[in-house]
Amino acid sequence: MKICSKIFLISLFALNIFAQSISIHKRDAEVWSTSQIIKGRLNDFYAASGTLYLNSNPVVFNISSADSSFVIPITIDEGISTIYIEVNGINSDTLHLELAYNIRP
Repeated sequence: MKICSKIFLISLFALNIFAQSISIHKRDAEVWSTSQIIKGRLNDFYAASGTLYLNSNPVVFNISSADSSFVIPITIDEGISTIYIEVNGINSDTLHLELAYNIRP
């Protein structure tokens, strides 16, 4: 019985070794278009939807049930846009995109 308990505890620990996280497949950059597409994936967990924060403004999006990926079209303004994603209390790293020109009226 002790062996079974040890095997159970070891397998339980092994299953929880990887942390849940959110990957954004884009790096900080200077960009030349106000239209941007943010792609990414949930790592080691699944949720049906999440929230992207663009300069603290929430944008709700759906997550693919097939592979836990997401694609979110956004429009950025002049200056630096700060972007991060929150799903079930888990936050991604922050992404900074800077529009490389000033928009004329």
